[in-house]
Amino acid sequence: MHIVINGTGVALGGGITVLRRFLTSFVEVDQGRHRYSVLCSKNARERIGATDPRVAFIPSDLLGRSLAARLLAEQVALPLETIARRVDVVLSPFNIGVLASPVPQLLMFQNVAPFTPRVVNGYGVRKKRRLKLLRVFGELSARQANAVVFVSEDQRRTILPWLSIPAARTSVVYTGWDRSFSPEARLDAGPVLQRHDLHAPYLLSVSQFYRYKNLVELIQGFALALPGLPPTMSLALAGSEPEPDYSAEVRQAIKKAGVEGRVRILGHVPDADLPPLYASAAMFLFPSTCESFPNILLEAMGSGAPVLSSDRCSMPEIAGDGALYFNPFKPQEIADLVTSLWADQERLRALSKRGTARAKGFSWNLTAQQLLERLEKIGRS
Repeated sequence: MHIVINGTGVALGGGITVLRRFLTSFVEVDQGRHRYSVLCSKNARERIGATDPRVAFIPSDLLGRSLAARLLAEQVALPLETIARRVDVVLSPFNIGVLASPVPQLLMFQNVAPFTPRVVNGYGVRKKRRLKLLRVFGELSARQANAVVFVSEDQRRTILPWLSIPAARTSVVYTGWDRSFSPEARLDAGPVLQRHDLHAPYLLSVSQFYRYKNLVELIQGFALALPGLPPTMSLALAGSEPEPDYSAEVRQAIKKAGVEGRVRILGHVPDADLPPLYASAAMFLFPSTCESFPNILLEAMGSGAPVLSSDRCSMPEIAGDGALYFNPFKPQEIADLVTSLWADQERLRALSKRGTARAKGFSWNLTAQQLLERLEKIGRS
């Protein structure tokens, strides 16, 4: 079959990772049966890098400019390309699909935020309007799609009531663990730590600076934990900053807590630097309150970092016994868990081993196989 992948929703790190791994795994498991075309922005194309000869890219000048431009590319340019390239089936893996697709379509939800009122209502008018528009297009897309895939059971429970489609048309397909994230990456950590001006021991958190990531509460918890930690312990925050207002709040929280010299904001970290950063961390902290499938947890666990995570949404479903959990809205609870774990190094090492074992249960190739089964099924119907 000729499969077109709707990459119009790819803008920042997580979407790039998902699209890159899809393309790599599809060509590894499909036994040469299919070819692929991807509509995405030129920036996304550059960040995805080299691919198999069976993968073609359809760069669009519209993408990356605005939500309206994305929708124009998705609803007009993509159907025209589908017809011109004689495509058999469409995979739309980023919440919104083609509302008038000329061929069968599989829709996949990645982002649960537009369907989480607590998150939507925490923003100002402009961002709230954008999230509501994304939700409406997601609802319409699900009603038009031949089949719908969620990336966790928690995500399905949250989104399905909004969609007005039968549950039988839906399924869950977990995404995978990238094997470049392993404890062995610690061996290459020296130059990476030097480049980011980091010194062991340090706690690490990786995520874009969105409000629902709860980084302010994490900083408060770190400040409360300091009396029970070594005087050289620092907290490293890695990730891009798409919300300037929230970034300002994060910096203000650092100043207010008096931890300016102990919290390091690393900004965007190149993909190649992440495995050593994870593998060398004393602990990995993930205080997010809204995730569909937190691949970051798999990266941290697979790297051997002891993981402490928010107990909300899909985090316990994905991390299982490979993490310990806290209420992300209670900084004192974060602090107590960090200090108690640091005081028990045997428990810390046991948590690291459980996390590594847990991550190995997830596979991008299995993800690709399950998606291709669904694409082949609707493509033949």
